Amino acid sequence: MTVSLAQGGEWRSGASAMVPPVGSVTQLAREGTRYLGAALTGHPPALGLERRAYARAVLSALRPHFFVFPAGAVLAGAASATSVRAPVHIALTAVAAGLGWGVGQLVNDLLDIEADRVDAPHRPAPRGLLPEGPTTAIAMLLGVAVALITVGAHAAMLWLVLAAVVLLFAYQPAKAHPGLGNVAHGALIGLAALIGSATALPGVALSIALRSALPTALSCAAVAALYLQANYEKDRIGDAKAGYRTLAHVLGVRGSALLRGAGSVVFAAVVLRAGIVHGTTGVALLVLALIASLGSALYAAARGTEAASLAGYRWACHGTAAAMLALAAPLLGAAGSITALLVSVALTERAFSRADNP
Repeated sequence: MTVSLAQGGEWRSGASAMVPPVGSVTQLAREGTRYLGAALTGHPPALGLERRAYARAVLSALRPHFFVFPAGAVLAGAASATSVRAPVHIALTAVAAGLGWGVGQLVNDLLDIEADRVDAPHRPAPRGLLPEGPTTAIAMLLGVAVALITVGAHAAMLWLVLAAVVLLFAYQPAKAHPGLGNVAHGALIGLAALIGSATALPGVALSIALRSALPTALSCAAVAALYLQANYEKDRIGDAKAGYRTLAHVLGVRGSALLRGAGSVVFAAVVLRAGIVHGTTGVALLVLALIASLGSALYAAARGTEAASLAGYRWACHGTAAAMLALAAPLLGAAGSITALLVSVALTERAFSRADNP
């Protein structure tokens, strides 16, 4: 069942379940702007579904169990700074990064309905629970809030925010070309680390604040790119139907799993040797990340099926969270890092208890 804007200004359910309601980012922006305009005049179109159900659908689509990825990157970037002068701003920016991830998830869900009907039909968008006008309007408002919080942390942060917006909208077309989706996603998470470093040093020139964070930003980008490969593996069938061609299509399940497994080993070796991850807590988290990521990859490689990749995907998620927190450990300390990991594991397990492909 889909939800569309009917004549007369009402969001209604329809029977055209096989017709994607959204064709492009431009169309989304148009629908979101139109809905916001109607809301500002006091006459927003009816949702066509119960408000609580819609609120639950939006919250689910934001994927809060994955907020640790961008938030962890912000904290990792702040941990790499020469000093930390604005802890409150760092915390706010980390939260904003998590919400920024949620904005991207809302937009991607609306654009990826065709693929999700195959790979994740339980998600709100394929079930018709995310009407495009109000959902895009929420994404736009959240995006503005994220930008304001981020820019408020450093006078020159506007350039990084603009770069993040470009990367966010570049991801969808990049996904159609093998490897480019990984690069775009990795660059976006690496940019979050740079934002974290700049936030830690609000009175320092942006170029100076970013210089020391580059190795950490590249490390965060590598973690994100490897995570996305696990995501692409399990979604090969739906992505192909939607016209995407990711690196998992080129390599196959086994080749993709072996690549990310080897990449996890190389990543761990590089960050240890370079001293990017250090200290007892950081090293312990890195070991946990390697075990989880390797376990996920080897399980998929042994069986060579999308179902095996999906079964191991939760461990790839846990491994990604542990890797990000290993990079952030100098800032969070042992207690903060362990608490963050436990919260992440609990949220992720809760999401997987409700669906195989959350």
